[in-house]
Amino acid sequence: MIKLSKQKMQSVKPKDLKETFQKKEATEVFQLPALENHVVDLSVFTPEMAEIKAKELRENEVPKLEEEIKTALTWLDALALGDRDKREVMGYTVKQSGRKHPQEWLQEILNHPFSPYRRTAWITLYRFYFQKEVRSKEEVQNLLSLLCKQGYLVEKEEGPFKAYQKTYGLPPKAAEVLEGEPEFFQLTRSFGDLSWRVRLAEGKTAEEKGKTLLSQGKLSWKEFLDGKEGLFAVEIPAEREARRRGGTLLVRSDGIRVFPLEAAGGFQEAIEEAKKIEVFLLLRSLSWERPPYVKGMDAQKGAKITLLWYLLKNGISPLKERETLQPLREEMKAAAPLSPEEFFLERKPGIAFVEYEGTWKWEILSGEERKETQIENLFFSVERREKEGQSIIRLVTIPPWLKEFFSNCQGEFREGERFEGIPKPLQSVLHGIWGQVQKHAQIGNHAS
Repeated sequence: MIKLSKQKMQSVKPKDLKETFQKKEATEVFQLPALENHVVDLSVFTPEMAEIKAKELRENEVPKLEEEIKTALTWLDALALGDRDKREVMGYTVKQSGRKHPQEWLQEILNHPFSPYRRTAWITLYRFYFQKEVRSKEEVQNLLSLLCKQGYLVEKEEGPFKAYQKTYGLPPKAAEVLEGEPEFFQLTRSFGDLSWRVRLAEGKTAEEKGKTLLSQGKLSWKEFLDGKEGLFAVEIPAEREARRRGGTLLVRSDGIRVFPLEAAGGFQEAIEEAKKIEVFLLLRSLSWERPPYVKGMDAQKGAKITLLWYLLKNGISPLKERETLQPLREEMKAAAPLSPEEFFLERKPGIAFVEYEGTWKWEILSGEERKETQIENLFFSVERREKEGQSIIRLVTIPPWLKEFFSNCQGEFREGERFEGIPKPLQSVLHGIWGQVQKHAQIGNHAS
């Protein structure tokens, strides 16, 4: 290794010094602080040399350190998940090797005084955990609990990471090297992706469970309301105004009383609680305009009876409407060769039957007052075709109750990017259906 005294370094011109430095490997002249020897004499660094060394740090040191940290974290994960014998074998192997235990080595890196090392360690650690495959709320909560227990996250009143009514921040050693840095924004995005993946996984799980529950229900909605005994399953649409997520509900009827059995989706936990406290609903109450009220009943039971009433009413109502409108739906579908996926995601030319899932809400200005319009059964057929080198969109068939709603959307319109060339409300509706179709496709791809 070449050794240059401080006095000699000061007598050399920066240009000559840079040329001398470039002729040698960087590690032959300057050593970045190792874990066991992290004393740096900054007085021997010129700006030119610091720039060269920083480049080497980015291109060589950091990638190598990232891989070593990921290896250590993977090893520690396997140790934590292993049975007793596996843990003992792994621990003994490390002890016999004479090397530091990966946990001890990791802690040294996370607390290293050299900021680039420490920043790399924390970034790699967070990415490792935030990119884990998680499938449920419970798995995310367990992961965040583990990170807090290890000191990698801190539960706070305010912080960058929010999940399930809790907020988390960085410990001081991580905050010193991450807050305000570009990598910090990337970590918040990575945490958001974790939450998004969980929602997709939960949605897929709920969807699969919902299909199973629907297959168990043997009664039609008419048979159920007429008092026939047996199992009845129904899909419940989401309600934005009530902030109630949708799902599937399975109940048992003895012809007089209705007992909750199982659910999938946003109200699953509530139905499990209702079943535990032996809640039931009088079947005849489903013909009433308001949920039943029993004077003197326990508040928790009363709330669950009300919930069960609303769920069944909201699930059966669309079935009644669908039966009335189903012939029209089938007729319009038969005249539309393209599927919604082909129309929205593959952007194929042709006619497609499309439908918005749920209730469409549309604000209109009446004088100085804003009024909200709610539309059910928002379905129609739409066509895309090429004309003079441009993509043209037009409505083909719309049901009678949508004629006024789409009154200013009759004709041909240039599609543009994300339907920007089409007048509202058709532009907004197409964009909303596109989002739903894309979400279903993402859930399907994630599952496969």
